[in-house]
Formats: sequence, structure tokens, C-alpha cells
Amino acid sequence: MIDRGDVLPITRQAALLQLSRSSVCYLPRPLPPARLAIMHRIDVLHGEHPFAGSRMTCDLHRAEGITIGRLTVATLMRRMCIEALYRRTNQVWAMDITYIPMARGFVCLRAYDGVSDARASLGRYLDCYNTRRPHSSLGARTPERAYLDHLPQVLAA
Repeated sequence: MIDRGDVLPITRQAALLQLSRSSVCYLPRPLPPARLAIMHRIDVLHGEHPFAGSRMTCDLHRAEGITIGRLTVATLMRRMCIEALYRRTNQVWAMDITYIPMARGFVCLRAYDGVSDARASLGRYLDCYNTRRPHSSLGARTPERAYLDHLPQVLAA
């Protein structure tokens, strides 16, 4: 539709087609490899932790030695059309009393084949919750790391 070699200026061609000039003149730039790597890692982490928002995703990156800002993570998640599976509002829900609130995104939204399948899933979640999932109340540490940090150091003989 737009002919860049035509004598009619691109802005006039865009106006005749009722397109914004910026959408016609803008040429997309490829993303840097580092940004693509972070986006890929966010995708993997979101698959493992569908309940994680930008803060937890940022903490998960930090635990792997990757320093990235929360706003950058939020922007990339929005660009990738990723949202946290569970968002808590300021309301108190009746379901908060019935279910384990942290497990709702991981355990309660799955279909199970039986009791043993549900127990296995809950076990995987608790393992993840205690060993991989950073908690903001613990300074972005896992409960396991917070517990081990408070144990007295054993001196080597």
C-alpha cells in the first residue's frame, strides 16, 4: 500500500490511507540478544511458576545471579502478554480461609486423577515453596535459606 519510491511523500500516502504516520515510518529494530535471553528465561520461569508476578520473577532471576529491575520485568511480561495467574486484591475472600492462599495458583487450579496425584502435586509445591520461591518478607530469600542462615555455624575441627 505504501510505496517508498513514489513521488508522493510517505506522510501524504499515510494520510490518504488514514494511517498514522508513525506506524508507517517506524521500522522495527531487532531486540538485542541479552534482552531475548531474559525474555526466554521469563517465559521458562512463568511456565514453572504461573502465579509469579513481576516482583517474584525479579527475585527468581536474582537467585540465579541475574540482576534485573522490577519495572523491566513488568514491561517485558506485558510485552510478552504474561500476567500472574493469581492477583490478590485488598479484599478478604471467603476462599482465603478454605485454601492455602499461596498454593492457589499451583495446586488448587489443577485437575487431579486421584488423591495420590493431589498429594504428589502438593508435595512438589511445598518443595518449590520452601526451596525455590523467594519471599519478600524474608528479604527475597527462600524459607530454607532463611532457616539455614539462622543456624549456628559449625566450626570445622
